[in-house]
Amino acid sequence: DTLTGNEQTAIYRSKIIPVFMRDGKAFFAFSGEVKFSESAIERCESALNKYQGAGRSIGEIAETIKKRWAAAFRESHTPKDGYSNDQILCAIYSEADKETVLCCSSNQSFARSANVLECIGCGDILCRYIAKSPLINYAKGEQEALHWAINCLGRVKEFMPTSVGGNITAVNLSHAGDERLHRLFDIETLESYSSIF
Repeated sequence: DTLTGNEQTAIYRSKIIPVFMRDGKAFFAFSGEVKFSESAIERCESALNKYQGAGRSIGEIAETIKKRWAAAFRESHTPKDGYSNDQILCAIYSEADKETVLCCSSNQSFARSANVLECIGCGDILCRYIAKSPLINYAKGEQEALHWAINCLGRVKEFMPTSVGGNITAVNLSHAGDERLHRLFDIETLESYSSIF
């Protein structure tokens, strides 16, 4: 979704931040407090782009992100805060590995996903519930994954309109490292049809 802020201070903008490195690419998506997330991602981007050595593996790129994310999180949150909605998802492509993986955070931790899907933010539980529906099979390709994601996000927008809203933005980072931004018209069409079912 593109809603940042809340019902009193609603601002709409993309929550996807691309980072292009000499030896790979990363697409970050965030939930939670905007300024904190943007600042933490900027730190990650700066560290990733300073590197001038041989091509890094996915593990090395992820480790750089993990260190910067954890440091930013510890500076802004205390242990007594408990669970935080400040989270990131990150698709990472490494030229050295010729592979793309999905990583995500939970509080100050950041790791490669062991799941078929990841959800962050206030709609996390609802999306995971929808994903367990017998009507939804795990995506077998980009188009199915896009349909599933738009369906889930559409339902979350429907049930949590003051927290999740605005146009949906979607980007795909393929295993070959090709990125594709999905057109707003296609996303809106899929979202309106998915609500019927």
